[in-house]
Amino acid sequence: MSRARSRSLLTALVLVPVLTLALTGCGGGGGGGGFGSSSSSGGSSSSGGSSSSSSGGPPITQQRIAAASNTAASTTNACNAITPFYWEIGDAAGKLTGATEPAAATAPDDTTVMELLSATKWLFSSFVVQFRGGVANLSVDDVRGLNMTSGYVNMVNDSCQPAQTVGQCDANATGAISSEIGTFHYNSGHFQHLGANGGFGINADTVVTLETSMDLQLGTDLTYTWNTPELAGGAFDTPHDYALFLRKILDGTLLMRDALGSNKATTLPATTGCVDGTTACVPGPPFSSENLHYSLGHWVEDDPTSLGDGAFSSPGYYGFYPWIDSTETWYGIVARDVNTGNASAFSGSINCGRLIRRAWLTGTAQ
Repeated sequence: MSRARSRSLLTALVLVPVLTLALTGCGGGGGGGGFGSSSSSGGSSSSGGSSSSSSGGPPITQQRIAAASNTAASTTNACNAITPFYWEIGDAAGKLTGATEPAAATAPDDTTVMELLSATKWLFSSFVVQFRGGVANLSVDDVRGLNMTSGYVNMVNDSCQPAQTVGQCDANATGAISSEIGTFHYNSGHFQHLGANGGFGINADTVVTLETSMDLQLGTDLTYTWNTPELAGGAFDTPHDYALFLRKILDGTLLMRDALGSNKATTLPATTGCVDGTTACVPGPPFSSENLHYSLGHWVEDDPTSLGDGAFSSPGYYGFYPWIDSTETWYGIVARDVNTGNASAFSGSINCGRLIRRAWLTGTAQ
């Protein structure tokens, strides 16, 4: 696929479950999920941090690093299937561990520029929350736009062009379908319409000025760029820079920290009535068969019958999988940019990333 055009994770994947909106921020989202041996009392520092208690407390940092590293380098689990890839785990203070797998590979690494695709959604939703001054100040339209319940469900993939403005691209997000308002339907139109019409001052922005506008809210220390003004999937970034963005959430610099997991929409077709009744309504496995929720530009991985650890994530279709754990202590990334022509890159990075996260939280290789 040409790099002149970015695709969001929206490839023919729309979903129409029933939603109960909670239009006040529920904060954190740190309860529930997780693993019994993971720490919920705060992260370690970059220099080593937590220690194990004599009564069997959480694993110490060295145990976590060994478990995650062994899992990522395994030749027998889901991570082996997606090599080469880069992975990283850290806390609010910085990176704690990470590597390119396999060890003999030289790329990708943390400086590799990649298409974020739907990992872009976490950037734009954080911009909106920051612009409004926190989750409690979001309007009904803000919430519906960011959790994909606004009814703008007909934006065609790849419809934004590099030379267009945000508003010109919004012309591709045809009018809201009234019957869809209030139900979850995965489509770029929600974000594009909100961005062009939400009063953020970005309607006339190009890919150059959009970056400047978002820097006013997210900070000039971030270095992501826009290839098209598609707010749900048009950004490029390095794992190094995206990790800095996640750390800014964890340390509270970005108000998204208190918005994580808030205003959730139910997403599973089997329980909410997807219009075409197929798993193609969601962004591919494993999400297509899990009872997850979608919050403000990010997923909540809270299906009790699957991994059920409650992590927050925003995976891209080409395999860029960023996450924050349910206790808002750790962040992680599995980074790839692979156009397989189907959802396998998306699925593979999630499956591997979940194993690495579980290894980190439990201190046991997976």
